[in-house]
Amino acid sequence: MKRIALIVAFLFGVYSCKDKTKQSVSPVDVGGIAFKIDTYANDSIFKLGRSFVTAVGDTFSATVLKFYVSELTFRVKGTNEYVTPKDYYFLYDQAAAENNSSTGNVLQSSVSNVKNIPLGVYDQISFNVGIPPKRNHDTTSFEGDLSTTNNMYWDWTKEFIFFKFEGSSKQSPTKSLVFHAATDANLKRIFIDLEKPLTITNNISPTLKLRFDVDKVFSAIDTIRFKTEYSATSGVTIVKIANNYSQCFIFKSLE
Repeated sequence: MKRIALIVAFLFGVYSCKDKTKQSVSPVDVGGIAFKIDTYANDSIFKLGRSFVTAVGDTFSATVLKFYVSELTFRVKGTNEYVTPKDYYFLYDQAAAENNSSTGNVLQSSVSNVKNIPLGVYDQISFNVGIPPKRNHDTTSFEGDLSTTNNMYWDWTKEFIFFKFEGSSKQSPTKSLVFHAATDANLKRIFIDLEKPLTITNNISPTLKLRFDVDKVFSAIDTIRFKTEYSATSGVTIVKIANNYSQCFIFKSLE
């Protein structure tokens, strides 16, 4: 009888431990947003093949506009606390944006759905233009927006192209423009204060839109003159381009 009582007590203890463990583990409540970037130039909707003018009067049009956004981070309102969804990479591709437009007045690329954001209220976002060093030099996998089929990777140096612009200009000696920015030194961190708080809930997925001004790529901080700076993949001109694209983003809307 004593032996049976001991067995019952043991089984009861095991069950109690399991029950307590089960109660102590609760899933983190998370939600998501749709993240979009709208492109403009000279305060007009930007489109490939359309002519625009820089701040110093040089004309340009684009055939290619692509750039990477990574490590999107959200600041909890009124604090210095930040949350970062894991492994976030978004390739903005203007050609894809225009192909996905049903109205012809394209403003954004395909929707980037950001998941696993803890429920709460946020008042600032930050992100990289480019790929952070650890992932930039990781050659073990190329999936999704990081696929080499996107033509945003230099196989000879084993690193991603952060920003790519190709097009034409009357001021260019060759009539063409080619700017490819890469290397860790040109990774830029962007901080955007949200004009209205971003609230993440279980049942609502807001749409956060930023505006990217393409003309400022050539003038935001450093002036690019196409007569002398029309093709670069490294050097001083690319440093200027990187400095400029760090200043091209502003908050547009939260819906």
